[in-house]
Amino acid sequence: MLYLSHGNERFLTRLFHQKGIVFTPLGEYTPQIYIRKGHPLSSRTSVFIHELKKYPYIQYDQRSDSEQYSEEIVFADKVSTKQIFVTDRSGMLSVIRTTDAFNIGTGCICPDMVGEDIISIPISGCFDTMTIGRIHLRNAILDEAVQQYIACLDEALRRCHPV
Repeated sequence: MLYLSHGNERFLTRLFHQKGIVFTPLGEYTPQIYIRKGHPLSSRTSVFIHELKKYPYIQYDQRSDSEQYSEEIVFADKVSTKQIFVTDRSGMLSVIRTTDAFNIGTGCICPDMVGEDIISIPISGCFDTMTIGRIHLRNAILDEAVQQYIACLDEALRRCHPV
């Protein structure tokens, strides 16, 4: 699972072609911030990018892998002068729960996994959209378990109200 945006689409499309990978879109979303319920912006129905500058932005540690390309590279300098690096989703959620830091994503939240204390708020005047999709090798045959997973994922994403 990954997403395409204006910032990474050319790079990833070229990479998919080189590696024989097929990208299947599942939905298009306007980016949203993930914050804790008690965050100073939590009562807002939307926020502008410039309003996020004073809050730390959480991003995944990209290590020294020059082949890696991540959405955080595109967003980091636009949204905040402060960054917090984490290595996994659990770490990110812990930081969000205990600070005024934020992360950016689709806005899809599964309360059973994330809890009720983290919310998402749309970014107004957003500079991009996120086309969420799945990838697989061009000639790969998807077994029944993978097809069931895709069906569950499609249903979950539909509940998140794509653009």
